[in-house]
This record gives sequence, structure tokens and C-alpha cells, in this order.
Amino acid sequence: MAAVIEPLHVQCTSAPERIKSADRLQDRTMQKLFDEETHSALQQLMDETIEALQLAKASPDVDDLGATFAVALLKLGLATSFAEQKYPGFAKDVEDKRQRVLAALMPRH
Repeated sequence: MAAVIEPLHVQCTSAPERIKSADRLQDRTMQKLFDEETHSALQQLMDETIEALQLAKASPDVDDLGATFAVALLKLGLATSFAEQKYPGFAKDVEDKRQRVLAALMPRH
């Protein structure tokens, strides 16, 4: 006797819909971590980082790509500094995690 396989009903969403959903979840979560002023500043920095990365995707040349990367990295650095004020050691923790990711990506010989 053959088993009947029911089709999966997966909700297909577009990338912008997934981003909006993630933004709503992230916004509620971050509000619990920071006061309103810091939360607002972090939101703005993250929005500006995303904007810089979107511009990087459309960069017509290497100089423009470098400039948009520089802006994105600057904004991430500022956001990290804001979080560091509330949670001392945050920047070190971020760097430690970055190093672990790098180590995991490196081939072992």
C-alpha cells in the first residue's frame, strides 16, 4: 500500500516582505535592550548601513564600491560603540565572534 503524501503549504514571500517581517521582529526585540533614544539612534545607523550596502550592490566602479563599503563599516562601528556604552565588553565580544567565524571559514591543513 502506497503512502499518500500531502503537499506542503509553504508561504512564499518576496525578499522585501521577509525584510519587513524581520525588521518588525528586530524592532520589538531591540526596544527591550536599549532606552528609546539609543534604540532610535541604532535603528537609524542600521538603516543607513543597509542603504550603503544597497548602493554598494549598484556600484559602477571600484572607487564607488570602496566608498560605500567604508560608509557601511563606519555605521557598523558607530552602532557597536552605542551598544558598548550600554553593554561594556560588547565590542570585544563582536570581535571575538568575528574571529571565530573567520577561523571557521579558513581551510584546515
